[in-house]
Amino acid sequence: MLAASLELFLVALGLIYFVGTTAAGLRVLRLARRQSHPRRRPRARRAVSKRAPAARAPSAARAGATRVARLAWHKTITAEQPGHRASVVVDPADSVVYFIVPCLNEERVIEDSVRNLLADPRGIVVVVDDASDDRTGRIAAAIDPQRVIVVRRDLPDARLGKGPALNAGFSRVLQDAAARAIAPSRITVCVMDADGRLSDGALDAVLPLFADPRVGGAQLPVRIRRVRGSVLTLLQDLEFWGVCAVAQLGRIGTGTVSLGGNGQFTRLAALLELGDSPWRARLTEDLDLALALATAGWRLTSTPEAYVSQQGLTNLRALINQRTRWYQGHMQAGRWLSTLWSSRRLSHLSMLELTLYLLVPWALVLPWSLIFNYNLVLMGMWVAGWTPGPGVNADLRERILTVVIWYAVSCIPVWMAGYLYSRQRRRSGPIRALLLGHLLLLGNYITYVACWRAFFRLLVGANSWQKTKRHRERSHRVVTGRQRRPRLVAAHAQPAGMPGLAAASCRVVIPPQRPPAMAEMSVRTQPVPRVEPAPRAEPAGAGRSPGSHRAARGGRPRRAPGERGGSGRGGSHRSGRDQVPAGRGPSASVPG
Repeated sequence: MLAASLELFLVALGLIYFVGTTAAGLRVLRLARRQSHPRRRPRARRAVSKRAPAARAPSAARAGATRVARLAWHKTITAEQPGHRASVVVDPADSVVYFIVPCLNEERVIEDSVRNLLADPRGIVVVVDDASDDRTGRIAAAIDPQRVIVVRRDLPDARLGKGPALNAGFSRVLQDAAARAIAPSRITVCVMDADGRLSDGALDAVLPLFADPRVGGAQLPVRIRRVRGSVLTLLQDLEFWGVCAVAQLGRIGTGTVSLGGNGQFTRLAALLELGDSPWRARLTEDLDLALALATAGWRLTSTPEAYVSQQGLTNLRALINQRTRWYQGHMQAGRWLSTLWSSRRLSHLSMLELTLYLLVPWALVLPWSLIFNYNLVLMGMWVAGWTPGPGVNADLRERILTVVIWYAVSCIPVWMAGYLYSRQRRRSGPIRALLLGHLLLLGNYITYVACWRAFFRLLVGANSWQKTKRHRERSHRVVTGRQRRPRLVAAHAQPAGMPGLAAASCRVVIPPQRPPAMAEMSVRTQPVPRVEPAPRAEPAGAGRSPGSHRAARGGRPRRAPGERGGSGRGGSHRSGRDQVPAGRGPSASVPG
């Protein structure tokens, strides 16, 4: 009886937390879509001749209950002491964003990532080369010496974790800001992974969030750049974009959005309040920073108007190792519970939400891994007739109905994940998204293995971590010798207060785009002239050489072997009609 009651309590707790955050996230998405696509207001109805009945005055008991409910809600969402507020609020156009990118052997992805961050003239990139063995630092330094700062760390002071590397980059940010005479109130610090790419206009969506002086940090939703034919990357995209992104948006109301290691924006004043080393040496330094800011009274928020993309892992062992590190760091963050409960700058609702979030591996994942599989084994044995169960003498029809009801109740998160994924990815139909939602069953077992591994590593005191390896992606930014594309440069005004930036450093390079129809027309109507060798004497009766009928009709001439044309593929993997603006394409978006 006790075990059944405990099982029912844990299931109810998990469903309440999951459904609550998901419903709040869907509400945020619905409001954002209404603002971006406002509907026409309905026409006003004609006045009705009948007089509406007079509203009854509320009774004293009802009015008293309303006052009590309002007081309880006010006490729930209001902290005993006011949270921190920024003394100066800066216009987003005058803001400066310092991107800190810690790197360890990232030569495969660093160039495209840095160029993506430099697409906005308000950005300055600080690359922390954590004793890389490859050309990571040299590649980053050669991109733009005025806006890219490379911090080199050498052994034995390097490779001590992501937190110390971020602190080294943060120290360099303070030095550079002082040298450029940039006011601290104008600075926002963003942490990016070496494979992270911001969506177009991400800064225009994030920086207005800091107009609220109570906001200390913001985290962008994460999308996974899928690999064609890889089930694991599809599973990760389902988890991040279909479930976690919506849940994160649902936590905006409590101001407790969890900060991640990619697309993490923080106010400089909030970081300085934590000291010169705001990131501590933890397995999940991002969660540690979020808890430190929340207990200090800063609000953490997000936005559905932008996102950050990253590579997905294609190896199962690497994915389990990554999730093991995440869950071990999540378990270690349980030491913050006493600080959360004693903080007077945190509202009761925010404290309750953060407490439930910190208890996820302890109260949900570990117990549910035992409960679900125990019930699954019992259900299979009962259907096979190996063990007695409810309705021992039930026929096959009743047994099938029982299994269907058990599946529908046990897999509610799977159904909801498919629905969320269909809403997030408009290209996915509801039936396909529902089928993809069942990938979470595979994801659940990966989570169970990773969480139990993290638990045993915590018991034995193992605290090491393994670097996630990147893979090279096909990028439209690489221009080979065979394909020389002209560049159209649009100069922008130099931001005020940034004397160290030269005028050339504030330029945005726009790749040329020509209309495909006009390009094809120009080729067909005006063939490219070329010098033909003198024709050799042919025997009588020989016909016209192949392809000569095209030139006679004004078509495209046949290209000689080894000749490179401007409209052909040449040395590029993308034809002229497939060129896209900078910051888009397969390297920055997820294919459908």
